[in-house]
Amino acid sequence: PIWVGQSSWGPTGFAIFGDPGSAERAAEGARARWRLQSNLRFVVCRGRNRGAVVETFAGRDVVAAGYETVAKKTA
Repeated sequence: PIWVGQSSWGPTGFAIFGDPGSAERAAEGARARWRLQSNLRFVVCRGRNRGAVVETFAGRDVVAAGYETVAKKTA
């Protein structure tokens, strides 16, 4: 992998690969290595490749990183 980490949202880890084939091979290896751990899931997905969106809600700036809608606009 090019980069690995853990999200601040909870027990989610991630790895960033340079190409889909490398990511798929790593996921298959992880599935085989931890095949007896039914609570683990390994998913390969593509990055969103867009920056964060900053909108103003009730006079306050809110960063909506990766979400289409965070809250209904009140202003």
